[in-house]
Amino acid sequence: IDLKDNVADFYLIRGFSYMKKKEYQLALIDLKKSININSNLKDAYLNVGIIYSELKDYENSLKYFSKLIDIDPNNDRVYTNLAFVRSEMNNYEEALKDVNKSIDIDQNNLNSRLLRGNIFKELKKFELSIKDFDRVIEDSKETLNQKFLHESLYSKSLLELLLGKFDEGWKLYENRFFI
Repeated sequence: IDLKDNVADFYLIRGFSYMKKKEYQLALIDLKKSININSNLKDAYLNVGIIYSELKDYENSLKYFSKLIDIDPNNDRVYTNLAFVRSEMNNYEEALKDVNKSIDIDQNNLNSRLLRGNIFKELKKFELSIKDFDRVIEDSKETLNQKFLHESLYSKSLLELLLGKFDEGWKLYENRFFI
């Protein structure tokens, strides 16, 4: 950046590094600078939206995700993140629409399916929730993805306990230690 301060990717990379270190204000400065240099830089919009989500500034998060959709309406990651933000805002119906768009774009996105299972749980559509959790469990075992395996088993445990299925729920509840 010191040698060439008009390259958007440089700011994007540094902003992403700040983001990973949870230095959000510095990240926002660099990511917004990258957008000013190149207004079509998709990852910059996504990362700014994610940072605002982390800061619980959901309105700004939605604003940046909407800008990304204008640039790339087939980006499954933006719809997953939109669904997450809307679920944090307790807007589960809209969150469901967004997560379904993400799944339509990428049928194998375990994160979207896990999120949809949790949204279905909030909407009291328990059979659909179990179906999504089971799909994530099955796919996680096939791909050896331990992160999603344990998260989906834990989410399923909470639902089983909620439904009064205590034997199954308590067995699966142990997965919380692996998250």
